[in-house]
Amino acid sequence: RGIVATQLLEPNTVIVRIPSDLILCATKASSVSSSASCCACGGEMEAKSPEKVSPIDTLAVQLLREKRRGEASIWFRYVEELPRSYGCLHHWSTEVAAELQCGDFIRQHNSVRSELLKDFENIQKTLKGNNDDDGSGVVLVGLA
Repeated sequence: RGIVATQLLEPNTVIVRIPSDLILCATKASSVSSSASCCACGGEMEAKSPEKVSPIDTLAVQLLREKRRGEASIWFRYVEELPRSYGCLHHWSTEVAAELQCGDFIRQHNSVRSELLKDFENIQKTLKGNNDDDGSGVVLVGLA
């Protein structure tokens, strides 16, 4: 996905304009306080969270909510094109990572995995503390 120029462009040439209300971003999700369609908890994740929720986690929850809204979401076509799953090294269990027998990798893996699990637990607490009036809640499934 991307844009390719078929001719030389002058510096500062506008190639495409996107209305700001069509941009899906974490900043917008965390700053909206009343729009249930923008964030999984009505834009109040940070206010009700025991720990601050990162922008990437806020965006991830927003994407999950838009996915659940289905065709009612203005981002339906975009969300439908996203991969259903993917694999990353931090998804490996501690036991599987240890099989590589590389101390540096194992330490890094354990550190990253620990942070991800802590973020996941924080998001779970946040979502449990926020009620979705429109019934489009988000269910999170942890790492194995």
